[in-house]
Amino acid sequence: PWGATRPILGTNPWGMAVPRAGGRDPIVLDMALTQSGKGMMRWLRRAGLPMPDHWALTPAGARTTDPDAAMKGPLLPIGDYKGYGLSLITDILTGVLTGSLFGAQVFQDDENYDVAHAMIAIDIEAFMERVEFEERLERLIADVLGAPPIDPDKPVQLPGQAEQERARHRLKHGIPMDPKTVVRLRALAEELGVPFSLERT
Repeated sequence: PWGATRPILGTNPWGMAVPRAGGRDPIVLDMALTQSGKGMMRWLRRAGLPMPDHWALTPAGARTTDPDAAMKGPLLPIGDYKGYGLSLITDILTGVLTGSLFGAQVFQDDENYDVAHAMIAIDIEAFMERVEFEERLERLIADVLGAPPIDPDKPVQLPGQAEQERARHRLKHGIPMDPKTVVRLRALAEELGVPFSLERT
């Protein structure tokens, strides 16, 4: 919670998608309600790199750039207290309302995460004809993408656009991996007795 030193809420991620006409990529928003997650902090710790000091606190409530010092502290929400409010409401919808675990209960058993999800679907045609929605959406998108960028070399993008472009590129050219990751994957494959190959299958 905002202003607390003990973690109660998780990352409480949101995934939202808006369909578009004409085979265009949908708008996809996939984000945690925290500045970052423990996975990224673990990656930085393994790499021996610092993290931004607005990601998490130490258990004593101090800001830190040391991923190791922050692992047992609370993750900081996006938007400060506003993000905390969104995260709390999300926990109510996905934990309290569903009968699943909620709050700090979720973290009590590393082997059994009794988590739930809230899924909401909106019938566009309950509001307007689909074609009208698509036309209105494309007008909004044109306005958004047409906004003057702060950096001319970095045009404004839609949520999910960079990830969709990256996915297409990697499907065509492969996924880059640093040498340390390759070593760890090879060792894991040997431990599990499965073949290891970097060739596309």
